[in-house]
Amino acid sequence: MSTGGYGLLDNRCPHQGGPHQITRDFGISTHLWTGLRWLVVLLARLRDDELAATLLGAVAKAPGAPPVYGDDAERLAEVVATLRDRALAFVA
Repeated sequence: MSTGGYGLLDNRCPHQGGPHQITRDFGISTHLWTGLRWLVVLLARLRDDELAATLLGAVAKAPGAPPVYGDDAERLAEVVATLRDRALAFVA
């Protein structure tokens, strides 16, 4: 069952504002964003390019996402280049 885009978590969450608000209230949202960015890297390494690209787009364009800099920015730039190269090789 899915409600509000959060699935079962939203139904079981007694906290006002749902899962997004919980992460902000407990100060863990930065860690979750970092984890999502690492998941993009992992998916690309596993060659699940479609899912990696989809998640990368979501992470890059999400409102309220913290800025990406340093090593994270370099890793994501490498993933973008890898995904682009694989896509171009696929259509060539």
